[in-house]
Amino acid sequence: MLVLDDLHWADEPSLLLLKFAAREIASSGLLLVGTYRDVELGRHHPLAQVLGELQGGESGARIALRGIEADDVERYIELTAGVSAPPGLAAAVRAQTEGNPFFVGEVVRLLASEGRLQGAEPGSWEPVIPQGVREVVGRRLDRLSPETNEALTVAAAIGREFDGELVLLVAKLEPAELMAASREAIDERLVDEVAEGRFSFSHALVRETLYRELSPAQRSRLHQRIAEALEELPEGGATLGELAHHFLAAAPRGDGAKAVDYARRAAAQAMGKLAYEEAADLYSRALELIEMEPSDDELRCELRLELGAAQTRAGRHALARTTLTEAAEIARSLEDTDRLARAVLALSEVSVAGRVDEGMIQLAEEALERVGPEENGRRAALLSVLGQELYWIDAQGRSAPIVAEAIELARKLGDDRVLASALHRWIFLAFGPESAAERLLIADEMRELAEKLGDTETLLLSHAYRVATFLELGDVAALDREVVAYERCAEELRMPHHLWHVPALRAMRALIDGDLPEAERLAEEARAMGERAEQQLAGQFYGIQLLQLRRHQGRTDELIPSIRQLAQDFPAIPAWRAVLATLLATSGAEEEARLELRRLAADDFATIHRDLQWLPAFALLGETAALIGDSEYAELVYAELLPYDGKVVVPGRAAASAGPVGRVLGMLARVLGRLDDSERHLQGAIDTRPAWAIVPTALRPASSWPRRCWRAAAAPTGSARSSCSHRPSARRVRWARGASPTAPSPCGWKRRGSPAWTSRPRSTTSSRRWRASAPTCAPTRPPTAPWRSSSATSRTRPSSPSGSATSAGSRCSATTTRSSAGRSTATAATRSRARATGSCSPSPTPGRRSSARSPFSARWPSATGRPTASRCGCGSGSTRVR
Repeated sequence: MLVLDDLHWADEPSLLLLKFAAREIASSGLLLVGTYRDVELGRHHPLAQVLGELQGGESGARIALRGIEADDVERYIELTAGVSAPPGLAAAVRAQTEGNPFFVGEVVRLLASEGRLQGAEPGSWEPVIPQGVREVVGRRLDRLSPETNEALTVAAAIGREFDGELVLLVAKLEPAELMAASREAIDERLVDEVAEGRFSFSHALVRETLYRELSPAQRSRLHQRIAEALEELPEGGATLGELAHHFLAAAPRGDGAKAVDYARRAAAQAMGKLAYEEAADLYSRALELIEMEPSDDELRCELRLELGAAQTRAGRHALARTTLTEAAEIARSLEDTDRLARAVLALSEVSVAGRVDEGMIQLAEEALERVGPEENGRRAALLSVLGQELYWIDAQGRSAPIVAEAIELARKLGDDRVLASALHRWIFLAFGPESAAERLLIADEMRELAEKLGDTETLLLSHAYRVATFLELGDVAALDREVVAYERCAEELRMPHHLWHVPALRAMRALIDGDLPEAERLAEEARAMGERAEQQLAGQFYGIQLLQLRRHQGRTDELIPSIRQLAQDFPAIPAWRAVLATLLATSGAEEEARLELRRLAADDFATIHRDLQWLPAFALLGETAALIGDSEYAELVYAELLPYDGKVVVPGRAAASAGPVGRVLGMLARVLGRLDDSERHLQGAIDTRPAWAIVPTALRPASSWPRRCWRAAAAPTGSARSSCSHRPSARRVRWARGASPTAPSPCGWKRRGSPAWTSRPRSTTSSRRWRASAPTCAPTRPPTAPWRSSSATSRTRPSSPSGSATSAGSRCSATTTRSSAGRSTATAATRSRARATGSCSPSPTPGRRSSARSPFSARWPSATGRPTASRCGCGSGSTRVR
């Protein structure tokens, strides 16, 4: 192969020799390759004629080398600069240079010399024109006529793509002169004609070179002329975005008021088209313009409110909080109640879950005071916001009644939009593990309201809560339908703070299917998207999903620093402390785990609110108590979890499935020496739904195991284990003891290393030894919901059964009631159930009680046509005491 480079510099005799050689070697087996820059070829260049003749033969072919792609640019940066390309840089360089290798090389070398390849924020790359590129572009521009250069300068101010008619209106040229200029620019490959009368610069750097040659004053005057020419075009000839861009670029020398007006109109149009980033940029430029000179404070406040809304939907939450806080302060100084309320409502959309925001609470209370007691939609909306913020201080005592009041007021006023927002807060704030059916009803109502209002975001949220509830209920088919519906809504909205949840839900689904590599890949993708959208919740989701992954892999010790940080960052979410306690117990740090357990159990578990995270938190506390062998706390947690045997633990808003409650109950019963109960709970966990169990199917014990094998698995060494003739495998023993698998075995899960954790058998001696058969289904709704009680802040919790027997068909219950101060005030002796006759009756369910009346009791049975959720905790079996 013979390669000839830079043929465009060859003289005519050399090219004639090339033509002769090419014909003579056609059948010789020799490959002749010539390279040239087509932009250097004019119509009369000798190479153009030679190429025309060579391409006509059968043995010749012309291959156009297009620009390299962003992935190739990224690889080039790594090879030449020795560093990884920051996010967004490769795409920005590709867009500027059209992938021209020479331009790419020049740009990258300039960035490296300026130290801009490291430390810059994504999306902050400004166009740069290296000297080498300037020289190349300058040489080509020097060959053009003055008229062509003038036309191209005007076109450069218009943008990368421009209309010939607009250039004619702005440039001081005759139509014939402009036509000749366009032909010359096209022949020189500086401009391409993309449609009739519409052109585009062949490279972004060509346009940038021309534009940067103008002084600031020249640019301002040119943009003003372009903006005025656009206004003269017939209706529909110019877009609001074009007018806003040129009037803003002409400021401050141009018409500032007109620039702000066009910017706001164009931004509102962009919001309607879901172009949130463009809208935020336009609002920011308008705000910068009015800040340069004295202006109306009301306009400054209004612009900040509009900018904050655009930043929120663009996923720039930190900026949105700053912008909206400034708007609230201006509204305060103006004593403008309406704008203050709007600022508070907008700020509620960017509040951080798990953190108490005293400033936000103060703003909401002040706005409510200004609005006054009059019943209107603004007051209802502010009440729901205040309830949302107070949740992190006192969920049932202060938050739930306020949100319930907001819902009642919204229903009374018939304000569907406020009602939908309040329902969104209520479904998260006030419901415990027994409320799955009621949560589905609320999500259904949200969906109905969303469809009525045409509100895609509310529709998306309703699907999100249905996903979580169906995951809890183990309805795989319904779960998959809701995930698809959520994805469809998220893609339609294109809001970054919803889009990250799509791969997170897919990761949850991959975890259920046991596809751990795919789950980890999707979880990492969701975390990265959430970080870009400034979503603190994404980091928490990632922590939950990584916990499930590392448990399967036997690598939970790696997570302790990260979980400790999450517990510190989100102190109002006690479940993270429970996760930390479990990991500490798993790693062998029993004293530190016991300290965390005592901290969470203080004052009758007062810090653990009875909401959607109550069950995950108590399941983790149960694991901790079992792992460190603490029978005192095991007894307490066992009593709390027992009513929910048969349910599935779902942490987060459908972040993952942490397995059946029965698995934890089995671990606790073993610590308490109740081996029959342990067997029953663990077997029930297997039967609940194999896909939900925390261990892979290959590591679950067979349901046909003899009872004595279960006892042997949990008994101390030298007792029942030595006498068992049906000893289970070591793998099954570890599972029966509550140990997590370490890695896949030959049948799909290969074992590596030691178990993630083991539990030491404890003494079975106890002053109260008992076994109680748990119901096969837990109550789906309490007989008296927490917000219907006449007692303002009392909380009822079942105590453990004592040594009193019950006859078939009887029912007695014992509760421990804690006052608002958190002190235990009364304890009954026993709590048990008997269902020998097959009859069923409501079972009391533990939970805090609040004076807030249910906002739904009068609405759902009639308005939705759905039956109310069953309050029956029916089950079979009897209570035995030994």
